[in-house]
Parts: sequence; C-alpha cells; structure tokens
Amino acid sequence: MHNKNWDDLRYILAVGQAGSLNGAARALGVNHATVLRRVRAFEDRWQRQIFRKSQTGYELDPDIGDILDLIQDMEDSAAKMQRVLASKATEISGLVRLTSTDSLSQFVLPDIIRDLQEQHPGIQIELSATNQHVNMFLPEADLTIRPALKEPDNLHARKAGNMVLEIFATRQFWAENEGAPFIELNWLGVSGSLLQSPVGVWMADAIPTKVVKFRADSFVVLAQMASKGCGVCFLPRFVAYQDSNLVVNPKMDMALRTHIWVAGHEDLARNPHIKTCAEFLAKALRETTY
Repeated sequence: MHNKNWDDLRYILAVGQAGSLNGAARALGVNHATVLRRVRAFEDRWQRQIFRKSQTGYELDPDIGDILDLIQDMEDSAAKMQRVLASKATEISGLVRLTSTDSLSQFVLPDIIRDLQEQHPGIQIELSATNQHVNMFLPEADLTIRPALKEPDNLHARKAGNMVLEIFATRQFWAENEGAPFIELNWLGVSGSLLQSPVGVWMADAIPTKVVKFRADSFVVLAQMASKGCGVCFLPRFVAYQDSNLVVNPKMDMALRTHIWVAGHEDLARNPHIKTCAEFLAKALRETTY
C-alpha cells in the first residue's frame, strides 16, 4: 500500500476509536485541522463518506462498520512484524522507545538513563512523557514505566520498586487551616487516567466532589498548585521533595503506596538491547522507594 494511504488509515482508525476529531488529534499528537484534512483526503480519494457527524461526535457509516477492524488488524500485523524483527537483534545497541508518566520522566528517569547510556553507549533512548496509558499493541513504545497496583495485562513486566504518596501543602496553608475538618480542606484532585490511581480511588471514597476546587491529570501540575497555596493534595514524595514550600502535616499521618513496573512485549524479551534496558531500569528503580 502506498505510504500516504497507510498514513491516512491511522487517522481513520484514531477518529473511529476516539469518536471525535479532537480525541483523535490528542491521541496522534497533532491538531484538529490536520485530522480533518487527512480524513477528508481519504474520503475524496475513495469517493466514499467514512464518518457521519452527529451530536455526540463522528460516527462510522454503518454500511462499512468492519473497516476499523480491518485497519486495526493491519496495524497489529505491522507491529508484530516490527517486534519479531527486533527480537533477532544480537548487539547491545539500537533505539529503545520508552513511555512513562510526566513526573517519573522529569524527576526520576533522567539520572537512570544517563547511567544506562554511560554503561551501554550504543543504546539510544526516545522518551515519551505522557500520563495517558500507551496502547502497547501499537508500535508506539518498546517499554513502559508506569505506577500500578497490579502487573499490566498481556505484557512481560518487571516489578521495579514502589512509589509512596502523601498529603502535601505549604506551611502557611497548614497554619491557616489548623484544626479545620479533614473534608473541608481545599482539596486538589486528579483527573483523566489518574482517576484509576490509588489517589483517584481514595478521593472518590473519602472526599466529597464539591470540596475539590481544582483537578489535573498530572502530579507535576498539582504540585505547582499546592506550592502556590491553593490547597492540599496527594503527591509522590519524589515530586513534592523538589519544592521546599511543600510539607506533610505531621498530624495527618497517611500514605498511599503503589508499585512501579517496567513492561514490554513478551516477544521482545529476547531482544538484547531492549532486554538490557528493561533490566537496567528495573534494577535502578528498585534501589530506591520513591
């Protein structure tokens, strides 16, 4: 298939899966106009309307409802071929594509990646910092480094230490709210994929929605808001410790814990440079509880 046609299929698949142009744009890392242009180009080329605009977004024409399954099969086959070919490599060199959260990418992984490349100078690293869970069945990453309570499904995973989260705010905020009821504090909450994290689960049970004045899908952003005196929030220790303004209230002894995993495709386990990278990352992360 011509490369341009194949590239257009990625846009069709993304719109079909997201149900909107904006959702597809976020998934592909492009803007709304680019997605619309590629969809229209595909439809013009085949002289066939693929999507129908509705009040809820973009709906696939029911007469061609199986097209997304066909495109997905093609994408999966291409990814499988790429992984099989990569598994035949014999040298400790080559590109390893990593994905991790923005907080781990900013505060933890740089030192580890530096040490990795000093020991294995032939390894190249491409790091995608996103809090959205990567679809490991697409060729977006070789390894993912993620906090989670349980081992990721359908992946070869290594447990790589633990992450501890505590409730932080500024000293001034704690002083001004001394004695205030727990649920009446100005809480900063999580959104997006972090709703499934231990923090999201805990807050859904313990904190009324009406007292959550701000939400974000990033602990880095929440730390900035807390540092400005906007409220209290759960933060990973390694994030909060970057800011001397943020402290734990000694009267509020509470912590949440989750595991950190290094995970990738099972059929890449024999690939020397990816296996070496995964083992190095897991060992380095295990040496410290974050």
